[in-house]
Amino acid sequence: MIRAKGFFWLGTRSAVVGELSQAGRLRDQRPTGYWWAALPDDYWPDDLREQERIMDRWDDDFGDRRQELVFIGVDMDEADLRRRLDACLMSTAEIESYHENAASIPDAFPAWDLDGVPA
Repeated sequence: MIRAKGFFWLGTRSAVVGELSQAGRLRDQRPTGYWWAALPDDYWPDDLREQERIMDRWDDDFGDRRQELVFIGVDMDEADLRRRLDACLMSTAEIESYHENAASIPDAFPAWDLDGVPA
């Protein structure tokens, strides 16, 4: 893996957009902002095109929350990478449990400092 970057959603941190950045041996994950679905309407952009862009990717259950990651490498085993990433996704049972009680999902990530994270 030469480079990886993008945005991700942790069900345990439902309001916050996670950012992944990896180049060579240097890797970082951090909060980068808030999902539109987690913000009051008065925080949304006034520009109609921007609102349409947000809504183009909208999910009725989860809003704009999603995984959007890019991996760049040489001789990567794509099937293995996909299997490993898919294993990180919630199962149907975990999603049902999440809907009933979001706090029931374990969180393996270190704490994020949200001071200075733009809303």
